[in-house]
Amino acid sequence: MATQEMTFTKGALDKTADGAVTRYRDVLCPNLYLEVVARPKT
Repeated sequence: MATQEMTFTKGALDKTADGAVTRYRDVLCPNLYLEVVARPKT
């Protein structure tokens, strides 16, 4: 699973790739992650 760094904003989170298994890490809060899988975002 790839980890990409980004700043979590509403616009940035709306553009996450649905369907691909990807982990996003917030650059401002390094311990905060979002995992996107083939299901709806949770």
